[in-house]
Amino acid sequence: MSTKSTEPTVLIHANLTEIQDTNRVRVAVAICENKPVMDVIAYIHQEMVSNAVGPDAAYIRDKLEPSWLRVVSPVAPVAGVIDSAEMLQAYYRFFQLVKPGSTWDHKKPILKGDPKKPMIPKEGFGKFTCDLDKHVRYQYDIWSNIHYGYVGLACGLPRWDLLAGGGGAQIYARTVPDGYWSRRFQELGDADFLAAFDDPADQEAIKIGFELWDSHKLSMTTKHILDIVRERFSRLSTEVCELRCVKHK
Repeated sequence: MSTKSTEPTVLIHANLTEIQDTNRVRVAVAICENKPVMDVIAYIHQEMVSNAVGPDAAYIRDKLEPSWLRVVSPVAPVAGVIDSAEMLQAYYRFFQLVKPGSTWDHKKPILKGDPKKPMIPKEGFGKFTCDLDKHVRYQYDIWSNIHYGYVGLACGLPRWDLLAGGGGAQIYARTVPDGYWSRRFQELGDADFLAAFDDPADQEAIKIGFELWDSHKLSMTTKHILDIVRERFSRLSTEVCELRCVKHK
């Protein structure tokens, strides 16, 4: 006579990594491997505030100020030449800071890590970080674009130039997304021809940076960043995290 086994049944599912035991049935449960979004927000918040008051931002603001000659005599031709030269120096410094792989480009450190940045894990945050409360995953490039918009305004640069610069960066990196002409004429208008080169999700992240500077300046907190990306998540480079594991609430 055969006896009934008391061992639990094991249900195995591909790519699942944790075992839960419920009513004698052991089920493999998927675990979200993405790091929490608040970790990367804490890092980018520190970068945004410190860079907004740092020496590079101060240099750019100073170069964008009208020269003393312009104040004394607005029609002085020399004043216009000085202002133009100093404005070029300001824009050149900003470009050198935000160009791919430079000091204010956070994409690679966030993705793969940087031993010089202690707030980033050794292996980086990875392609996505997860909002465990909302089941939304945020792509790594969002945060540097938010920094770009926030610090760009802190430096005194105009919004139009910053948005156009985002498109210029896509040209520089040869990563212009499809749909340029439709964005140029239907969404942005003919004037914003450079901005139309940029990915709409990147432009949205830059605009979030604008709003954070306009609303909070240097009093911005990590919660301010979290609240606004949650509000705009459908316009950003995000995915729905369908896992319902022990890490999620």
